[in-house]
Amino acid sequence: MTSSANAPALTGAALYVPKIVAVLRELGGKGKTSVVRSTIVDEMSAKGEEIDETEVSGEPKYQNDMRFARLHLVNAGKLEPMDISGRGYWQLTAAGWDMPLDNATALSVCGKGSWASASPAQLQEPTQDELPGVALGDLALRNVLLSLSDIGFERLCAAIMTANDAEAITVTGKAGDGGIDGTATFAVDSLALVSFRVAWQCKKYAPGNKVQPAEVREFRGALDHGFQHGIFFTTSTFTIKAEEEARRPGQVPIQLVDISRLIELLKTKGLGVSPGLSMVDKQAYTIDHAYFEKFKAKGLSGWEGKMLFGAAG
Repeated sequence: MTSSANAPALTGAALYVPKIVAVLRELGGKGKTSVVRSTIVDEMSAKGEEIDETEVSGEPKYQNDMRFARLHLVNAGKLEPMDISGRGYWQLTAAGWDMPLDNATALSVCGKGSWASASPAQLQEPTQDELPGVALGDLALRNVLLSLSDIGFERLCAAIMTANDAEAITVTGKAGDGGIDGTATFAVDSLALVSFRVAWQCKKYAPGNKVQPAEVREFRGALDHGFQHGIFFTTSTFTIKAEEEARRPGQVPIQLVDISRLIELLKTKGLGVSPGLSMVDKQAYTIDHAYFEKFKAKGLSGWEGKMLFGAAG
């Protein structure tokens, strides 16, 4: 085998092969997908390593590379398939624990014994994508969300919060709102004797217009006035620096909901979608376009807006 010293530098999916394995070893062999990803990003940022955020098929390239690195590792027998690891988790196999973390091995994993990376068509488990990114079957729903009016998107986010058992919901989105588009309370105990306040912001951005760290910082500034938690909804994605800002220690925590997670929330709560395979675009659900029509009007206000909160279909 060609020595690691003579192996080409790692790029694309191969760059993340040893990083994924190394992080999973630190986590005891198994970890949540989101934790693995954020740990790799944080370590690369701390070392000053370049992270490619260029858009590829509606997602940052580094996420696309991690996705295929994981699939290569599964096909090479270094990571367990999803039916063993569980959805949302990545898990090392015995071979993964013993795998060298050098360049030659990483390239071999991706190229099936050669330096050339295998094409996506050669991968055996393309349905096991668990990183952020809009799946092909979800593109139609993403386009529906992008067709909503700005205030309609705010109302849709309020409907999601209602479906999540939030109480005392208000939609405040307007000029001078300090970056807060909605507020609610959540009970901590079963008797609702103890509760905490949540505020959220909504940004209906085009896919290539990512939320920047300055926007997250501005939103956090508004949270200082009596809120214990924040949520940032967007029809786009967040830059790496924006994600780091949301996780900044010692500050009010902010949960980031990008387009991928937004779609998952709608499917989980059955808001505007229902189970059933659509033969048109192969998505495992049917979109209720009538549900979303009421969120497209630009003049939503007052009682009309309030009526939308609890609407589930």
